[in-house]
Amino acid sequence: MGRARTLAQVYRQFAEVDAAGTSPLYERVALALSGSDEALRAIEAAPARRRQPALVLAALHDLALSGRAPAL
Repeated sequence: MGRARTLAQVYRQFAEVDAAGTSPLYERVALALSGSDEALRAIEAAPARRRQPALVLAALHDLALSGRAPAL
């Protein structure tokens, strides 16, 4: 099945392939997450099935829109 990808690689691929051209916001955030050791550690603390980029990005988007994470 090929070698396992790191979480950083998963988020980088999501930014460069899945979100590219369709969601500039998700593309930029996923790329930023892929380069942040702190963010990756936080994501790794979640159960494996909840680490998918689209799910994490949707949760961050919801937090920002609701005003619960103004820095986002």
